[in-house]
Parts: sequence; structure tokens; C-alpha cells
Amino acid sequence: MQRFSLFGTVLLFSILGCGSDDESTKNTAKVSPPVAPSHSIKAKSDPPVSEEEAPVAATGVIRGIVKWEGKIVPAKPVVMAAGGFCHEFWRNKQMPLRERWKWGKNSTLQNVVVYVSGGLPTFTKGNPPRQPAELKLEGCMYMPHVQVVQVGQELRVLNKDQTYHTSYVLPHINEVQYFDHPVEGDSQMHVFSRAEAGIFIKCNIHAWMSAYVHVFDHPFHDVTGEAGTFEIKGLPPGSYELTAWHEFRRFGPDRERYKVTVESGKATEVVITYSPTKN
Repeated sequence: MQRFSLFGTVLLFSILGCGSDDESTKNTAKVSPPVAPSHSIKAKSDPPVSEEEAPVAATGVIRGIVKWEGKIVPAKPVVMAAGGFCHEFWRNKQMPLRERWKWGKNSTLQNVVVYVSGGLPTFTKGNPPRQPAELKLEGCMYMPHVQVVQVGQELRVLNKDQTYHTSYVLPHINEVQYFDHPVEGDSQMHVFSRAEAGIFIKCNIHAWMSAYVHVFDHPFHDVTGEAGTFEIKGLPPGSYELTAWHEFRRFGPDRERYKVTVESGKATEVVITYSPTKN
């Protein structure tokens, strides 16, 4: 009986010893950590945002109108070669007008870009919209004539005509680009990397076709429409500077900068007056 017990004891320790070696191997094996997805949420252990950087409730609004003080000179119709697609597109329609200036209702001015040029907190910048801004080539015209985008936001240039167009993008700060639009439905995407005002775009095939794109590093801007009005929403309460831009250098605003104060829950009214410049 003692022999059997001794043999069983040795056998038992042998089995346990083998099992211990296997577990040791498992515990020391290197396991690669999971790769974090691109949309990872910030870890809870990250330090909190400081009070200086923390967002303030964005409840202020700036509303305004751009008035014209001067003679109303009617814009001339665009001249398109007879027989081509462009001319045929506008057959039995009112020919579009040249867009160097475009009057709004009640002596107002369209296509004026009004934007916040000073006073913005750092946290209000960045975060471009996911939805692309669009610039259409339709009826051999750029629509809209003035477009705004944010740094990092996609600009889609879409040909809706059954003819060949090009888009020559001519910035001073950003990279020069050239796009061919050989067929209807052709779509070209572009992203600007730096803020820049008044980027000129033209079609090298149809000389009258042109547009302007403004690139901002914040969302606080607007372009005047038919009523000559603009609205800038979502501003934190504070003091700001506004700047107005129009493509025609012979038109000028009544001042270079407009100082405004935005209060929570209130709308600040601004009147900008354009008139012919002296030079």
C-alpha cells in the first residue's frame, strides 16, 4: 500500500507540474492591444478643458442689411455666341445679367460677403462642416456667383451642362488648381488649406463665366441675397469686428471695420452702406 501511495503521489505531482508549465506559458505570451478606431472618444482621464478655452453658450445673432447709396446702373446681359449650347440653353428665357454688381430690393446690394474679422475666441474656429459646399456650372454660368467655405471643407464643382467647361482656381495664398469638366455630371472636389478672401475662379472656354470663393477658419459669415440682408448666428456674447467684401473695387463700404457687441439672447442690428469710391 505504501508503494502504491508513493507512486500515486509522484504521478500526481508530475501532472500538476505539467499543468503549471502550460499556465505559465499562457500568462507570459504577448498579446497585441486592440487598435483604437479613428472615431475614438476622448478618454475620461484626459484633463478637463480650462475655463478660458471652455465654450460659452452661443446665443448671439448679428443681423443686418447692405444698402446702396448712389446711382443704380443696370447690369448688362451676358453675350453668348449664337448657335452654341450656351446660347441655346437660354433660348426663350431671359438672358442672365453680368454679375460684377447685382442690385437687391429697395436699393440694396447683393453678393456682399459679411464676416467676423476680429474678436473670435479660439474655440469657435475649426470643425469644418461635413457637407460639401457646391459651385454649379449651369446655363454656362457659375451658381452661386459668390460662395463661402471653411478651411478643410470640401468644395464640389459640378458641371450640369451638356458642354465642356473648365474651372481655373486662382488664389494668392492657397494652391492654384485647374479642373476639366468634359461632360454633364462631372464633379470635382477641392479642399482649401488656408483662409483666404476673394479667390477668383473662371472658365477658360467661356470668358464671361466667373465666380469667387471665400475661405474662412470659422463659421461666422454670410452673403447678401435678393433683399440685401445677412445674418450671422451662433456667436458667443462679446465684442467683435465685422468686415464687408464686394468684388467690384469701385464700390466701397462706409467704413473698413464695423464694431459690434453681441449679447446673449439678443440680435444686434447693423447697417452697412456701399457707395461709389472716389478713385
